[in-house]
Amino acid sequence: MTYSYLEPVLQLKNVSLSFGEKKILKDINLEIKDVVRETSTGQVITLVGKSGIGKTQLMKIIAGLQKPTTGEVLLTKALTPVKQGQVGMVLQTYPLFEHRTVRSNMELVCSDKEKIEAYAEEFDIRQHLGKYPCQLSGGQRQRSAIIQQLLCSDKFILFDEPFSGLDPLAINKLIKNINKVANLDSENTVIISSHILEPSLSISDTVVMLNKTGDEPATITLIGDMIKEGLAWLDNPRTNPRFMEFCEYIRNAF
Repeated sequence: MTYSYLEPVLQLKNVSLSFGEKKILKDINLEIKDVVRETSTGQVITLVGKSGIGKTQLMKIIAGLQKPTTGEVLLTKALTPVKQGQVGMVLQTYPLFEHRTVRSNMELVCSDKEKIEAYAEEFDIRQHLGKYPCQLSGGQRQRSAIIQQLLCSDKFILFDEPFSGLDPLAINKLIKNINKVANLDSENTVIISSHILEPSLSISDTVVMLNKTGDEPATITLIGDMIKEGLAWLDNPRTNPRFMEFCEYIRNAF
């Protein structure tokens, strides 16, 4: 497949995080470029690392929900500092206000009714807009939370451990939804924080790892360019021996 790298859409520059004397992250540097391909668009990056190493904190920094102790996050081709609300973040619990309908939840973050209707149609929940969250299935609630974050973000959306606790059928549906998010716009950038490797890597083009030595704070390493490895955008990646070997390589790197 023909592809090319264009301008950066995300840069982390010397990002560190400390809480008092406890150092969590140190000198995180990362650049993600806009990737243009023949048949699909958008970037999908997977962030891996041991539980408790600081993945969620780094995701919050990227989303503008946590201010780093040092460094900065720059977004879009203009590479301007991230602002709170510019990046959507889908949490594992898919939080929605229970006393509001799905439509009302979405109107809290976006006043464009046509845009709400368009996303609801795209993700097949338009017929559920008048329902309350308690009336939704797990998959419908998940898609509602994704749409809500898409409505309030600027081409960036983060998924924190999205595959945890899901059965294989739900995982496959979520993979399709994340792909759909990425492919809505050529500049859309999805970052997945996950310790469940196969589903997240099956839709990723870049893999980065948070790692640490002893009591040192965590830093980041580019562990795999799925595009250059020839492992991005495979039709059935989990039946591909090279893909499974790559997953095992990352698992051993933990």
